[in-house]
Amino acid sequence: MTGFGAATCFLRSTLDLLLNIPVGATGTASLPITIPNNPGLVAVSIFAQALPIDLGRNALNLVASNSLRITIGTR
Repeated sequence: MTGFGAATCFLRSTLDLLLNIPVGATGTASLPITIPNNPGLVAVSIFAQALPIDLGRNALNLVASNSLRITIGTR
C-alpha cells in the first residue's frame, strides 16, 4: 500500500465487501456470521483482513493485519 502512504502494509484480500466493525475497550473486534446448512458451501473459502485506524503510524493512518482464510467444512 506504498502508493497510498502505508509503505510497510500489504493488502492481501480483495475489497469485494467492506465492513466497519467497532473495536471494544480491550482492542478486539468480532463479527458473528451464520452459515446456511447448504452442502454447496462445503470447501468454499472466505478471505479477510483488518485495516484498523492507527493515527500517526503513516500518511494513510491505517495499518494492515495478517490475512485470514476461512474454509467451510463439515462436522
